[in-house]
Amino acid sequence: MRHLTGAVLDSDSNAVTRELLRLGVLDFVSLQEMSPDWRNELDPVYPGEEQRQVAKLRERIETFFAILDAHPATLVDFFPEDEGYAGSVDEAERRLDKVASAIQRVREEQKAISQELNRTKELQRHLDGGGDSLVKQPHRFLSVRYGLPSSGREEEFRAALGKFPCVYLDSGLLMTLKRDETGIAPLLERFGWREIPAPVREEHAPGLADAEIEKKTRELEAKNDELEKKAREIVEGKKDELLSLWKGLRIRELSETVRGFFGKTARTFIFAGWVPASHEKELDGALRRVTDNRCHLEWLDPFSHKDGQLPKQIPVIMNNPKWLRPFEKLVTNYAIPAYGTVDPTIFVAVFYCVMFGLMFGDVGHGLVVFLIGLLGRLKAKKAGKQEHFLFPLFRWCGGSAMVAGALFGSWFGMELFPPLWFDYHGIISGHSVEGGVQSISDILLITIYFGIVVIGFGLLLNFYNRIVKHDWVSLLFDKGGLLGGWLYAAGTWCAFYFVRHDYRQLPDNSFLALFIGLPALLMIVKPVIEWRHAHRGERFGLMTVAYLLMEWLVELLEVFSGYLSNTLSFMRVAGLGIAHVSLVIAFFQIADMAAGSGGYTIWSYIILLLGNVLIIGLEGLSAGIQSLRLNYYEFFSKYFDGTGRAYAPVSLKH
Repeated sequence: MRHLTGAVLDSDSNAVTRELLRLGVLDFVSLQEMSPDWRNELDPVYPGEEQRQVAKLRERIETFFAILDAHPATLVDFFPEDEGYAGSVDEAERRLDKVASAIQRVREEQKAISQELNRTKELQRHLDGGGDSLVKQPHRFLSVRYGLPSSGREEEFRAALGKFPCVYLDSGLLMTLKRDETGIAPLLERFGWREIPAPVREEHAPGLADAEIEKKTRELEAKNDELEKKAREIVEGKKDELLSLWKGLRIRELSETVRGFFGKTARTFIFAGWVPASHEKELDGALRRVTDNRCHLEWLDPFSHKDGQLPKQIPVIMNNPKWLRPFEKLVTNYAIPAYGTVDPTIFVAVFYCVMFGLMFGDVGHGLVVFLIGLLGRLKAKKAGKQEHFLFPLFRWCGGSAMVAGALFGSWFGMELFPPLWFDYHGIISGHSVEGGVQSISDILLITIYFGIVVIGFGLLLNFYNRIVKHDWVSLLFDKGGLLGGWLYAAGTWCAFYFVRHDYRQLPDNSFLALFIGLPALLMIVKPVIEWRHAHRGERFGLMTVAYLLMEWLVELLEVFSGYLSNTLSFMRVAGLGIAHVSLVIAFFQIADMAAGSGGYTIWSYIILLLGNVLIIGLEGLSAGIQSLRLNYYEFFSKYFDGTGRAYAPVSLKH
């Protein structure tokens, strides 16, 4: 990143605004954030009420295009010669009002149909279960009567009934909602309704009533579809005009946004912001060209500036390839890494997939998860939309589970092929297993080794981050620095030494003094240095010494308990894997119990099918969540500085 501070003449400000917007690479910084002194020296160029009106009009057009299930930004291209909307806001509003008025009429008709549809469905719900008794007994919600209108007025009567949810059969059965009685009674009187005796037995009445309601429902839904089509046709008919208007308003709105970051003096405009280093020459040349070199541009490197010369927060661009985007989403969902520190996306991808595979290792189950991800992609492609980031993540997780399943020899819980690594099912079910992994303890040990690797890698990334930020005190004396790493390595060695000696012997005292005692003692340097930095010129008092000792002890406690719990936390990877295999074994045993003398019955296969569905849904979700948790809380906590902010230039493309 490079920081730009520019000063241009008032007469060139419009050309500069257009050029900044056309290139769209400057992430603006508030001038007040640069220097409080500027607050008094510069007059702000606030976006006025007109800009807010322009934004509202642009949003109105977007609501019109939502009817087409589209967004104008995906339908237009911007060219360097494009200008903003030059007409008045009132004129643009009048043009949009005409479109809105036509759509509103359609919506009102749809609203009336929707209400009638709901009442018709309500009538159907009350009819359900009525059966034969419906025509013989009083109903709580329905009014049922038999009769005929005056001779020759049947069709007119039917038409008048149309505005009520009702059923009227040729046999004279009229069924309405009781709450509509106030509207039905005058209607009956107007058409000379004559009551007739109800048939003693009318077996087909409920079925005919159902059929009539179904018919009416279909007619209403068809009308609603026609109206929706009409609304789409209105927008389609105005599409070119609306797109042109949207583009002009959008450019005008963004131009005002750019100018909102300007500060002005009597004859000049000042602005500042961040630009990717790769665009420095391009932007510098463009601004000098449009101003005929009547400008002052100051470029600064964020790592070579003095304290207070530049804003502290530098925007971050995470340039990961497309196939890593779902994992980048997992990182940004936590926080944006601080500028200059490691972007952990590739490491998150590797660790996440490995953890998921170890917890959910089965070729068949992984294939289902992979196919769900593939189905999501095909569905999004068919709809012309961008697929949700979870679907590519599903494909990665499914692929990882398939690889792990081949290593464990598990295919929908069956051993169709020999395992390439170790027999997970054999170990959990208590069978004799050959090879280096023969027991649950061996599986737990694998996950502890894995946890040590993840935590150790996190410490290495922290060393790098501290070096880049020139934070030498934290690099040397922090619990995540070299001393913390020293303690973690020595503590891990001691733990394994203790286990290898049957939990009875620790390493000798010289080892403990050099590798545990010395780094623990040196860690007091950090609180001392920090206190000296915060209290320059003050002398140590008794309370200060007590305070520093207490802080040092708390830091040591966090080191020992924190690293131990962080490492053991990775045993949940084995726990979830064991639970996954145990569930598979349990469902096969239940299926065996349901089997007959001739082998599996239909119930056995149903049990296996439902069992696998449950395992994929339940265990898949658990493995995904636990993989995320281990990344966030055990891996990120060792090095991740999430104080960054995403690079967000004002651009026609954003």
